[in-house]
Amino acid sequence: MQAALGLRRFNPPIQTVQEQTIIATQGQTVFNLTIDYAPGTNNIAVFVNGSKQISGVNYSETSVNTVTFNSGLNAGDTVEF
Repeated sequence: MQAALGLRRFNPPIQTVQEQTIIATQGQTVFNLTIDYAPGTNNIAVFVNGSKQISGVNYSETSVNTVTFNSGLNAGDTVEF
């Protein structure tokens, strides 16, 4: 006797990834994004010149579309969100 196999469809949730790149000016700390995110939910990744930044250490999530760095960046730094 063979066991019947039950097949179940799996529909994973669709996630949208939005990215934005901003070139910093000398001493810039506040970055206003054109995308919204939920602060404090680990839904944003921040990189400066390719180096991952750590929330609470390098920057703060100050609103749904603002990131504030703890110290000013250098002119020409590439900031990716």
